[in-house]
Amino acid sequence: MSATRSVGTAPRDRELLAQFVQAVSPMRPESASAFVAAFSPFVLPEGGVFVEAGTLALRVGFLLRGIMRCYFLSEDGGEYTKDFFRPLSFVAAPSSLFQRQPSTVNIVALERVELLVADGDALERLYDAHPDLGRFGRKAVERVFSEREVKEYELAVLDAEARYARFQQRYPDLEARLRPADTASYLGITPMQLSRVKRKARG
Repeated sequence: MSATRSVGTAPRDRELLAQFVQAVSPMRPESASAFVAAFSPFVLPEGGVFVEAGTLALRVGFLLRGIMRCYFLSEDGGEYTKDFFRPLSFVAAPSSLFQRQPSTVNIVALERVELLVADGDALERLYDAHPDLGRFGRKAVERVFSEREVKEYELAVLDAEARYARFQQRYPDLEARLRPADTASYLGITPMQLSRVKRKARG
């Protein structure tokens, strides 16, 4: 499905982005304003594709409303859910954005989503012009790698029941909005195993 750009964006939406970046790394108001001004409103319907594996993905989104899924496709067509994006988070394919390589992941809308979207190259120019924005960019990347390390630890060390418990703690309102197959692939188990884990969790 194709994306559509909204006619405009409420000032409140841009303010949400400004507040978010200031919370991650405080900066001068003019730097935050320049960063926010680089973003434009963007809407995807349910099933819409934000990033397609194999393409160069150089845009960055700030998710305002809705849920998105990031996943890999195996050679046999299997899907592995890497992560979910919820409101007030940045959406991008980091390896493609930073290394200028075709994306290895797909990012799709699980329901209608509203974002603010910017060109990655335009943001890089802003980082060069505003040192405090560069600091924000570094902290945002550090957050991504920290979250990745946590996920890799859980998959390597925790059993399925513990991973499911962590998932519920991290995303308490999310499971009801997902297909069981998406939850299972995020946890690294099959849908049948997920059913057993959920029955055990209910006691």
